[in-house]
Amino acid sequence: MKNYKGSVLLDALFSFLMLSIICISILPLLNISTNKLNDQHSDLELKRVLFNQLIKTTKLPDNTNYGQYVITKRDKIICVQKETTNKKICYQQQSKSIYND
Repeated sequence: MKNYKGSVLLDALFSFLMLSIICISILPLLNISTNKLNDQHSDLELKRVLFNQLIKTTKLPDNTNYGQYVITKRDKIICVQKETTNKKICYQQQSKSIYND
């Protein structure tokens, strides 16, 4: 066993190096996925507020404040913006037409 002491140390250092490389490469991926998840969450929050206000009122005024959210309507575009983060999402209204064939 006297001859294997250096070999065990080198194996342990190599294993630690490989584990460190794996962890260092995974951490940025976790950070990116967390940021994307937060962006998707804020988008869904804005969509939820807009959907709830469209359900409550059939005709929205041009500019409406609902707490920290601002809903603006111009021509056929409806936008919802959160005042604290300045995140904004806009949608184009579809015209209602009935085709009788």
